[in-house]
Amino acid sequence: MILAKVGVVIPHFNSVNAVIKLLDSIYNDNKAFNLIETVVVDDKSTDDMHLLEEKIDDMENVKLIFNSSYKKGAGVCRNIGLKNIQSKWLIFADADDYFEENLINKILKFIDSKADIIYFRCISRMIGTSVIANRHHYVNSLLENYIKKPYSKNESLLKYNWVVPWGRMIRTSIVKGNKIRFDEIRVSNDVMFSTKLAAHTKNIETSPEILYCVTKSSGSLTTTKNKENYEIRSYVTIDRYLYLKNNIKAEEFKPLDIYFGKWLLEGINLYDLSLKEGFQYFVLFKKNGIKFFPKLSKIFKLSRVVKETINEKNFKTNKG
Repeated sequence: MILAKVGVVIPHFNSVNAVIKLLDSIYNDNKAFNLIETVVVDDKSTDDMHLLEEKIDDMENVKLIFNSSYKKGAGVCRNIGLKNIQSKWLIFADADDYFEENLINKILKFIDSKADIIYFRCISRMIGTSVIANRHHYVNSLLENYIKKPYSKNESLLKYNWVVPWGRMIRTSIVKGNKIRFDEIRVSNDVMFSTKLAAHTKNIETSPEILYCVTKSSGSLTTTKNKENYEIRSYVTIDRYLYLKNNIKAEEFKPLDIYFGKWLLEGINLYDLSLKEGFQYFVLFKKNGIKFFPKLSKIFKLSRVVKETINEKNFKTNKG
């Protein structure tokens, strides 16, 4: 393999056609083969893999690795991918997503950047269609607020609330030098990775260009809501809060205004928690020192949260 500047890590499970589309979105410019190395880590797929194997055999600087560990999951696969990346920069992608046009030109602008992370705008679409979805709205709002007003408050919000792995170029040495890894759990495996990464990040840059398209499907983990997932996510939320409280400066922590009222509301609306279960989580969060309500100035946003969770519940019901 040619020594590349940018490494892309892709966990894969039973989505051969989608990951082929993703690879084509990376290598649609011949310059990409010298600039980008890609590691696809297959997570014990049960589908026929021969089309993907043939595709990768014909692509320079692309490697297919099979997860041979006793564990499964995107976190496991991303950690395997990290071990096999040698490039200066890291980009994470999910197998059913893809990059927007002109990827090479967008990332070439930042190859020699001194920043630890470069944030890009993203977009989301319903999988297999051009219909715009909602998975990019929050991260884009974090980015756009910082671009408009690059104050320390908005920088903290951008760094610490961007918990998804995609949409960023990350300096590899920050990850490997601080031994930052993904949690090897079913859901939310990226939250603590992104939290620890932000805590070790000193300098950031931003781009207004759209780098990445994240897809939304009614059968994905992001739309499949169950109580086991809620429990896992709740404990990750607590771990994140405690890590931030104990490991970052007060001036960075204060703007985050972490509270659990919104999360508890989502549990009742999207995960069908009973009142008894909701109260048990209420006690759990309070026991760990997390506030129920945000600052008074933010309480008005709760009506928007109610609307968003109802819309998400309707989507779940209508799409299966």
